Amino acid sequence: MTLAPLYFAFGSNLSAPRLRARLPAAKPLGRAALPGYRLTFAKPGRDGSGKGDLRADPRGQVWGRLYRLNPRDLSLLDAVEGPGYQRVALWVHCHGRRQRAWLYRAKAPISQLLPFDWYLHHLRWGAMEARLPARYQRHLAQQPCCIDPDPQRAAREWRLYPASSGPSAGPGFDSAIDPLR
Repeated sequence: MTLAPLYFAFGSNLSAPRLRARLPAAKPLGRAALPGYRLTFAKPGRDGSGKGDLRADPRGQVWGRLYRLNPRDLSLLDAVEGPGYQRVALWVHCHGRRQRAWLYRAKAPISQLLPFDWYLHHLRWGAMEARLPARYQRHLAQQPCCIDPDPQRAAREWRLYPASSGPSAGPGFDSAIDPLR
């Protein structure tokens, strides 16, 4: 019997609503850490904004969520992530165990990109859901972002969340939802 693949989500798929919309059978296993890297937004998206990526940093640590996938979900995820990402396997720490998991890294990173506000919201929501360390959540809250010039695309992305956590709530969450406010 083959074990189902593990997937380490540190970008927009950190958000369970976002990943469930893409892969309904994905099972969250818990928060996980990837030592030796830091989060960047250097992957150029098809929309021109910055998407989550990793840069080697011996003092860094990227937090995310570990999911168990159905084997066929990997090919679906490859298609969703697109040709700008390469799937690689790295060691992450989850529940006190070191586990090998798939994740996605930019093939051609570009510095100086900003994520759209809704993209960053996916990360912040996922970080809150997964109860990632408060320090890491504050780091995400301080990340600069920009407004998506395509209002239809932005509306589709914001629709995954309660209205009080969307763009009308300002640059963060509603204080009743966001434990860091």
